[in-house]
Amino acid sequence: EFVRYPQNAVVNLGQSSFTLSCLAKSTQKNKLHYKWTLNGHDVRSQPDGHDQTGPSLVLHNVRHGDYGWYQCIVSDPVNTEEKVVSPKAYVIQPFLGSFQNHPESGIVRVGESVVLSCLTGRSVPPARVYWEKDGIIFKSGTQKSETTKIIGQPLITETNMTLKITATDVVSGEYICVAENNMTGDIYRSDPGSIQSAGEI
Repeated sequence: EFVRYPQNAVVNLGQSSFTLSCLAKSTQKNKLHYKWTLNGHDVRSQPDGHDQTGPSLVLHNVRHGDYGWYQCIVSDPVNTEEKVVSPKAYVIQPFLGSFQNHPESGIVRVGESVVLSCLTGRSVPPARVYWEKDGIIFKSGTQKSETTKIIGQPLITETNMTLKITATDVVSGEYICVAENNMTGDIYRSDPGSIQSAGEI
């Protein structure tokens, strides 16, 4: 049975090395045999690609072909019919997509409030999301961020960001939602939503 399963991971393209590992135990004294598969196919050791040593699999200079789902298969060399297979562990390249929904323009009257919202593109890992007003980070108002995982897509998320502002803490201007991926350095900005005070119209 397994003591440690391989874990999902986000790995940059070209990363010099990355290690997947698993560990199993047996009631027998026989030394266990470990094998790895990628997308259901055996992974073979290569001088410049993969290095498999017991329960560890090292990926060298990560390539596009290294992304996918891995499984660790452990068997008893004496009784090869007995083997255990780990759950899938996904190795995914970080990325950030463009915004799916953008803030809408609106008018706010004294004593009333307006809510702006945006929905980021899909991201791995989760994006950092914040608001800008007229090109400057905006920290006022009531801000709420909700990140959800995409069903059937391990590690992939999208974030819904809302901003509630009232006539007492806002002046007219353009509000933009910003998403950043700290692994890739990618930054996306939504289309602007223009807010006007009723007294300025």
